[in-house]
Amino acid sequence: MVNQDIVNYIRASLERGHTQPSILRELKNAGWSASEISDAFAQMEGAFAPPVPRGPGARGRAQAGQAQVTAGPGSGYHSSFFKLQEGEGVVLETRPLKGLLWYYFLGSLVGLFFLTFFVGMWLGLPVLFIIVALNPSQFLLNAVITGFIIFVVFLVIDILIVRRKYKMMYYWITTQRIIVKKGLIGYSINSIPFERISDALISRSFLERIFGFGSLHIQTLAGQYSMGRGGSEGNLMAVPNPEDTQALIAKLIRQRREQAHLTI
Repeated sequence: MVNQDIVNYIRASLERGHTQPSILRELKNAGWSASEISDAFAQMEGAFAPPVPRGPGARGRAQAGQAQVTAGPGSGYHSSFFKLQEGEGVVLETRPLKGLLWYYFLGSLVGLFFLTFFVGMWLGLPVLFIIVALNPSQFLLNAVITGFIIFVVFLVIDILIVRRKYKMMYYWITTQRIIVKKGLIGYSINSIPFERISDALISRSFLERIFGFGSLHIQTLAGQYSMGRGGSEGNLMAVPNPEDTQALIAKLIRQRREQAHLTI
């Protein structure tokens, strides 16, 4: 019988953006048996349930690095943006961690100050002249108040843009490709087949570590030699558990190449 406590824990963890390998590890560390975990994963529609070794003598596909990754239809959210190919299933889908919001916001602050000074100066001068004409004795105070109001207006606009940019980001990993959705008003879908991927690099820059996340940068065989996100065709910014996701991608690439009988 499926343990409903495990099912509820898996569902809540997936909603928080945890990857399936990390959930599996946490359940095993909590003392749940392999059969209970497998049964709970099997009940979750579209959940990734890697085979769990049932004892020290487990062999074959249950051995490390040889487990086959299963997939399902996922949540169905993808159907509004792209169609799954024949035989393709969703293995992992998630949005970035919320630390990316602060990362983007901090990165935009420098530009915000310049915008306030250069653009706001021209927008605020007519208003300032009117205020000074009405009360010439408080020129400095009026100038500070006018600049502050302009900065607050730009700040609110910047917050709305950053929130919208974050909300539009979403990642899918299927049995055949990696898909990244991003945008602001509209959106774009970047699909990277496993056959083109040469490497998945993890980055944890100074700011990324401050805001508590890491990222994956997908390099392809299309002549990309530079390191980091500059040479990447796809960036999975603030992807939950990047180390586990990197290992999952490597396993899926290996399985895809074995299915297609590719040797490189």
